[in-house]
Order: sequence, then C-alpha cells, then structure tokens
Amino acid sequence: LVDVRLGCLLPPVEAATRPRYELLRLVVQERLNDALRVARGEGYGVATDFDWLRGGTSYLQIASSVDPDELEDALSVIHEAWARWSREGFEPGEVNVARWRYAGALSLQASVHAVAFHLFNDWRANLLAAGPATFDVALPSLDAESVAPLFATCKANAVLGLTGDEATLRRALARSWPDVEGLPAP
Repeated sequence: LVDVRLGCLLPPVEAATRPRYELLRLVVQERLNDALRVARGEGYGVATDFDWLRGGTSYLQIASSVDPDELEDALSVIHEAWARWSREGFEPGEVNVARWRYAGALSLQASVHAVAFHLFNDWRANLLAAGPATFDVALPSLDAESVAPLFATCKANAVLGLTGDEATLRRALARSWPDVEGLPAP
C-alpha cells in the first residue's frame, strides 16, 4: 500500500471560528472519500484531521492508503478535486453533506466523556476559550463562503506526502499531478 497524505497550515483559529474549520475538514473528507472509496471502489477511505494548538496555530491533514496499482488514478481524483475547489470553490451539495455530518457529530457530544474531551481540547488550545459557548454552533451560517478563505490558505501551503516504492510514486505523480514542481523524471 501507498500512504497518501496531504497537509496544510490554516489561518489561526479561535473557539468561536472553529465550526468553519470543522466544516472544511468534513467537506474535504466526504468528497474525497466519496470519489475514492464509493465511486472508484478503493478499499480504504479518506480520513481528515483538523487540529489546533495553543496560540491558534491550526492544520488540516488528509490521509488514505492506496493500492500501488491504483495510485495514478487515485492521485488524479485528488488533484481534480483540489483544482476544482481552487477554481470554483465548494459546491452547495458538498457543503450540505458536510453540514449534516457536522450536525450529527454535535449530537453525539451529549455524553459526559465527549463533553469532557471537547472542553479539554478547547482548554489545550486556548485556556480562556474553553467553556459552554464552544458548543453553540450556528449551522445555517456555515456555507461555502465561510470555508473558502480557509481553503485558499490551505492550498497556498499544502504539502503532499507519499510513502511507497519511489519509482511507482514518481511515475504516478508525473502522470496524475503534472503541475507538481521539482519532480525529476521517473
């Protein structure tokens, strides 16, 4: 298997703006998971993780595992989605699916353990931001325009990491992600 990771720094986050970051994470995850696992039949899904650290530093990481024989096609799918989001932004349907997923995740935070974990993460990132107000999410206000600036920052500093056979990786990158810079010929 080839380990595929795409990561980027995001603008500084505060507890009040965290829902936009969570929505971006879910939009990317749901779209790429649908494109790779559901539509193409890849055996492994796409996972995204958004984390923020004390002081507001935040990052997004996208990860998947791909069969080496399918790497070129999988990278093409990721590249096409990334390029479309760069040109046109997120489609309303993509955002709507992510918003529903986010609403479902919020409803799961009803247990004592989930609430404690949520508050601990808030406290870890910003001691003064931890509290009940971080559970107040205005889902209707989360739309494509609210995540577009986050994606623009992400796109500007994104890093693609691949772990696997070097010749296979170079060949797949050259064919599927032609605008990658500094890649010597396979």
